[in-house]
Amino acid sequence: MSEIEKALVELKALMKYRAQVLGSEEEFRGLGLTSRKNLCLHPSVKREKSGAVVDARCRSLTAGFVREKKERGDDVDVCIYHDNLDKLEPHNLIPNGVWTLDGLLRYGKEHKQCPYFTSRRMMQFCNVIIYSYHYLLDPKIAERVSKELSKDCIVVFDEAHNIDNVCIESLSTDITEDSLRKATRGAQNLERRINEMRETDQKQLENEYQKLVQGLREADEARQEDAFMTNPTLPEDLLTEAVPGNIRRAEHFVAFLKRFIEYLKASTRPVFQRSGLLKM
Repeated sequence: MSEIEKALVELKALMKYRAQVLGSEEEFRGLGLTSRKNLCLHPSVKREKSGAVVDARCRSLTAGFVREKKERGDDVDVCIYHDNLDKLEPHNLIPNGVWTLDGLLRYGKEHKQCPYFTSRRMMQFCNVIIYSYHYLLDPKIAERVSKELSKDCIVVFDEAHNIDNVCIESLSTDITEDSLRKATRGAQNLERRINEMRETDQKQLENEYQKLVQGLREADEARQEDAFMTNPTLPEDLLTEAVPGNIRRAEHFVAFLKRFIEYLKASTRPVFQRSGLLKM
């Protein structure tokens, strides 16, 4: 049993005791939040062993653009457990009470609704929320999960001496040879796309210029002055100047990105130092 589940069980016992003492149950909701891997009900996704794979597959079934494609009639896979939440009142996805993670899973199976997104969407309507440090301290996660919390809510950190380590972990990343290879391919693909955009803008400008020249020729045919317009071309500096500033900035960014990746590659290579015999 996880620490979150233990705390939820204790909270449930506490609220049960309060109901016995007070003679009535209070309007109270308490729940916990954990990863998709622990709360997923989708038959094929929940079989994945890696949490990162579960997250990626979940997003591929629940993202907004996927649902838009489904609404347009495209043949795409969606998660029925997630979609069923839209049929319910946003503030009443689960009844009052304290919901352990196991209880949330059972409720989701019974009502065909996603336990993970039920917990996510109900956080702002709960009296007590129990979850990992990362949901509050990691800016990448907190922006999506905890931004709806009330500004006057009370935050209690259990074993707060771990906060420093959690912050360091949240703002750190592991750089491997594989990730650097992928970064290089990504930078090359981005550079190729920018070049395609540049060529498209130059060709469009050249086409417009040719149309203008053709119009002038037709207007000046009577005066026979079109000799100076033979084989017109745009100067290279004019074509360069006509490239939108956002593309020029993108080129500079990609150039910096490639240099930075090469720097990281050089920094992560092992350094071997040969040592010879010491002369006395």
